[in-house]
Amino acid sequence: MFFGLVAGLVLTAAAPATASPAPAPAQGQPLRTVVFKVTQEMRQLSSQQSYEGHNSTTGGNLDAGTVTVNIMAVENDTLGLQVIEHMNSKGHPYEF
Repeated sequence: MFFGLVAGLVLTAAAPATASPAPAPAQGQPLRTVVFKVTQEMRQLSSQQSYEGHNSTTGGNLDAGTVTVNIMAVENDTLGLQVIEHMNSKGHPYEF
């Protein structure tokens, strides 16, 4: 710490505060987690032509769920990610 008196002014300078590092997560636990709510829609249009005429069918599929992105490691400007997709219709998560 520095204290001084210059021409009637008191100057005070303090050592810069250092932020304490965040506690390290337990082994195998993510450093950060982001969860996205997602909706997926698939549309199908099928048509065929035959001697009897033109036949077309339309179908679709709508699903919702979450995508979780876990940051597992950071080293040399590289992220180690774990991505978990859990869609309601599939019944179990897919992990990448």
